[in-house]
Amino acid sequence: MKKLNLFIFLIFALIFISCNNDEPNETPVDNNNDNSLIKDGILIVNEGLFGQGNGEISYYDYASQTVRHQIFYYSNKKLIGDTPYRLAISDDAAIITVNNSNKVYMVNLHNFLLLGEYDIPSPREIFIRDLHHIYISSLTEPYLYVINAVDNNISKIYCDRPIEQIIEVNSKIYGLAWSSYYSGKANKFVMVIDPAQNLLIDSILVGIEPQTIVYKDNYLWVLTTGGYMHEENAKISKISFNNYQIEQSWTFPNNNDYPSYLIIKNGKMYFLNNNAIQYASIDDQNILTINTLFSVSSSSNLYYLMWDDDANCFWVSDVKDYMHNGFVYKVSENGELLLTVEAQLVPGMVCPI
Repeated sequence: MKKLNLFIFLIFALIFISCNNDEPNETPVDNNNDNSLIKDGILIVNEGLFGQGNGEISYYDYASQTVRHQIFYYSNKKLIGDTPYRLAISDDAAIITVNNSNKVYMVNLHNFLLLGEYDIPSPREIFIRDLHHIYISSLTEPYLYVINAVDNNISKIYCDRPIEQIIEVNSKIYGLAWSSYYSGKANKFVMVIDPAQNLLIDSILVGIEPQTIVYKDNYLWVLTTGGYMHEENAKISKISFNNYQIEQSWTFPNNNDYPSYLIIKNGKMYFLNNNAIQYASIDDQNILTINTLFSVSSSSNLYYLMWDDDANCFWVSDVKDYMHNGFVYKVSENGELLLTVEAQLVPGMVCPI
């Protein structure tokens, strides 16, 4: 399903590539646009159509139960750019990657005023250790970029191939070699980086197209999709943190499965798959059993999933048909729909604040 979503997304992007919007594409629901009130709610990264520059950030406020759109534009009187992708928070600052504009922005979290702007090729994933060390991955380049927002400089670490999701565990950074499109190199490794030396020190062989990495109970858990063309079945690998060996792996039974966004909670493994939030449990015979927690109609396309520890819920985005405003759903651990928030075009990442 996610493969189909991406195909539809690219088709629509090509159809509408000649359109050029100089103003935001929606009128905010909350017309006072007082971004100084951003303090307790969720931020939604609306990616927009690739090549159109019509992405933006929305904010849903818990107290007023209202949503405000284009908060970057209304604070800075400039468009955020083409395909905002990720947002991460450090204290009172937020970092935003804008993939197809080759931009990384740092803004004040509470009023979204621009604090810094950095040029990085095709920036994607973010990991923030502190404002001296803001790690940014690139879709196209074999480097992990390091922004020092205090001294206002950028360095980079060679990673042999582009990487996607990045996490830090025990002073080592782990990045997923998710795509081979730009490098021509195999996309079935976890790259291990020592940030103290700014050096690639190891790699871990996993399945094709690693999409999510999670650290849990002294193990690295890696979800691999099996590839865009379904070269192999998706699987979940349990890797010893001590020697980087795969101790166990569980293969998805259906070759058409294309799971994403692995979450491990209370002995279950959750992910998006088949246009639903699904979860897997492992029986006494070490067999992976998959069940559906929350599903949507065929007119919807679930796109991004995260777990919110503070609110004790899932947030999942629905891009609908990629041509109209999407939605974000708050879903309980039992699969109950708790809240629906209208977003804008192609809502992706959800970031609670």
